[in-house]
Amino acid sequence: MNLPKGKSYRLVTDGLFDAATATASPGALWVRNGQVVARTTPDAVLPGFTELPLLDLRGLVVFPTLVDTHVHVYMNPWPLKPAQRTDPGSGTFSEELQGALERMREAFAAGVGVLRDLGDPLELNLAAAALASGDSSLPRLVTAGTALYREGRYGRFLGKGSKDLPTLLEQIRKLAA
Repeated sequence: MNLPKGKSYRLVTDGLFDAATATASPGALWVRNGQVVARTTPDAVLPGFTELPLLDLRGLVVFPTLVDTHVHVYMNPWPLKPAQRTDPGSGTFSEELQGALERMREAFAAGVGVLRDLGDPLELNLAAAALASGDSSLPRLVTAGTALYREGRYGRFLGKGSKDLPTLLEQIRKLAA
């Protein structure tokens, strides 16, 4: 399949999936600068958009990508038993970042277009999000960076602990800066 050059095109398909109705029907997506600006019937004409190149996907069904709303890209989920996993931070930052990017590529290959990362103590997620923003082989990564938790409670492997409210507020000020 030859993709149109640039980030603007009109995609036409016999099956454009609509998640609201769980049906697929013939349709067209009008994409300008990488953003879908309209959804129409395949033969519709939009003023000012007729010059867009055609991406003809007739005979195929087009689905939106999936969104995984709870990931920690820095964590290798294999093996399944947590006691057998390698501890985060046991490799260099670069090695761990490459592992996170590989897990993101695997998710993208499985149809996941957006990942929502819920924190890591090494801030690999921030580095991965920056790299993913310019790489079309990676899903979009939405992350807040390091998670915060109360010492002695759940979250040790996700971020930075605080013993009390003043410590927590100081951490928030530092992270916000």
